[in-house]
Amino acid sequence: MFPTFPFLMHPLVSPQQADPPLILALDIGSSSVRASLFDAAGRTVDGLHARRAHALHTDSSGAAVVDADAVIGLIFQCVDETLALAGPLAGSIAAVAGCSFVGNMLGVDQDGLAMTPLITYADTRSAGDAELLKQELDEETFHQRTGVRFHPS
Repeated sequence: MFPTFPFLMHPLVSPQQADPPLILALDIGSSSVRASLFDAAGRTVDGLHARRAHALHTDSSGAAVVDADAVIGLIFQCVDETLALAGPLAGSIAAVAGCSFVGNMLGVDQDGLAMTPLITYADTRSAGDAELLKQELDEETFHQRTGVRFHPS
């Protein structure tokens, strides 16, 4: 049995049959934020999840950005909703796991608050700079040393 939540492709377990401890999983993607509970056997706990959509803002300059503060708010909403749905089972959560979409960049101030939008992997505004790096540096040597290739994002 699989959940109707389309992005979860794990076996389901009812909340009553979930094996503790539970894990609260957060997935911060390029189109939505999701929170789900998994049991000790790695099964999705049926009905104990939340999702909030958000937009990737693009324009003709090559920008591909996300409002970081809005995403933080969506994370809190998803966590709050999932915990509310879990009720007493929330006390069985022993860990929180998270993932986010590919490589991104965010400027923050001295207090760790966002000063820029979240600049995503799809942003191509620095394509010219990436080309300059390719002309000035040996990309293969750089890649061997850092694991990173010259790319606008």
